[in-house]
Amino acid sequence: MEAFYKTWELKDQDYDKEAYNSVMKAWDMGFIARKIIESADKPLFRIKESVKEPGKSYLVGRAARSGLGAVRNVVGPMKEGETTDQKRPDGKHFSLTIEIPEPNKQFIQIMKHSEIPEMKITRSIGDDGNLTQLEECGGFSVTKIYVPAPDVESKDDEEL
Repeated sequence: MEAFYKTWELKDQDYDKEAYNSVMKAWDMGFIARKIIESADKPLFRIKESVKEPGKSYLVGRAARSGLGAVRNVVGPMKEGETTDQKRPDGKHFSLTIEIPEPNKQFIQIMKHSEIPEMKITRSIGDDGNLTQLEECGGFSVTKIYVPAPDVESKDDEEL
């Protein structure tokens, strides 16, 4: 996982917005939540090892680096082979597992809910150092490219 331990920022807005909307609808994300996410200029996320629980990781997502759009969402702690209960910002609970088929090259995040199709997010680091993220849900998929970026200064993130 160490190769993933950094901040990743969306490279550009050149992805299929219609496909993304279909994935988010299938995962039962509300209209307003989808529009907030879609309106973000440069969404980013950080994957970091937990200081409280070494060997486990957190994913801290933000719709923007700063300002009103800098809504923070934390996923974790997570560790390969363990299932954890997670709560989305809309209050829905789901089970989270991760798989690491290729250490330091690829990890897969799988989120399940009894009433919503499974969401699968595959993150892969390419030879160019960029991260390709494939989101799949309900028969829909979308691919986005992220690039390494400076961390957001946050005491809350550091304490995870």
